[in-house]
Amino acid sequence: LRVLLDAGLIGRRRAGRSVLYYRTGAGDSVVEAGSGGA
Repeated sequence: LRVLLDAGLIGRRRAGRSVLYYRTGAGDSVVEAGSGGA
């Protein structure tokens, strides 16, 4: 997760005692490119 955070592909936020990770716009672009844009 640290590598993805440092690369800006995911973000994180707290919700109570939990930490939630989410994909950023840059992460979405990488996923789309990897799936052929489908």
